Amino acid sequence: MNRIVVGAVLGLALGVCALGVTPRTLVANFDGENEDTVYPVVSPVGIGTTFKLPEGARIQDFVVSDSKLFFGQSNGTIAVIKALAENKETTAVVHTDSGATYVFLVSSAPAPVADTLVVIEAHDKNLFRQTVAGEVRRQTENLERSHQAELDKQLEAQRLHLLAKVQSNYRIQGDAFPVERVADDGVFTYIFMPRAQVKPAVYLLGRGAKKDQLEPLAYTDQGGYYRVSHVLGHAADRLVLKLDKQTVDITREGR
Repeated sequence: MNRIVVGAVLGLALGVCALGVTPRTLVANFDGENEDTVYPVVSPVGIGTTFKLPEGARIQDFVVSDSKLFFGQSNGTIAVIKALAENKETTAVVHTDSGATYVFLVSSAPAPVADTLVVIEAHDKNLFRQTVAGEVRRQTENLERSHQAELDKQLEAQRLHLLAKVQSNYRIQGDAFPVERVADDGVFTYIFMPRAQVKPAVYLLGRGAKKDQLEPLAYTDQGGYYRVSHVLGHAADRLVLKLDKQTVDITREGR
């Protein structure tokens, strides 16, 4: 509670004590189903009531419907209303800079208690909407990623199914690694080794190159097979699977 509010409440409390009336703080909650609630406020003559907004909010306008029998004013931080005659009622409306409106029915009838401070509670709807929108966006993105991953998985399965039906014209030389089949789709070469216990690296040995002039190739290990980012283009070229001194040569016939 800032100094302005403390000063206003202290002044009103002193007046209340002088009149023998018990001061009371009214908490007016405008969240959810309470958004349109009109709160009754007890404010006898000679006492007055201070309205305090939620933290960070500012009063844009403070309207008292009966300005002849009730005096109202605001400095943008708090609002104060004082009754000028007994047994009267008026409506006090607080408009904030964020577009919120809070309505109160103020009575000046004599009473043993007085609402010297009204604390307005209301959460920022824009912040709530932004939070909800952010959560919806996050869940949507996760769903899209999950859907894309599943789609990629299905496409890869279809590709492998089609490759399994292609008559491969690759020749495999060596048994250091259990290569069962080699095929390509014109972009990648697929080396099937579902029973492999060790995983060799993949190299290219171009025509005319010596055995120690191996060129490393980019590939991904898909579990039961390699997908190599290269397709042999000449009969003299070969793919070499190598781990330490163990090797398997793969050549393509008919080119």
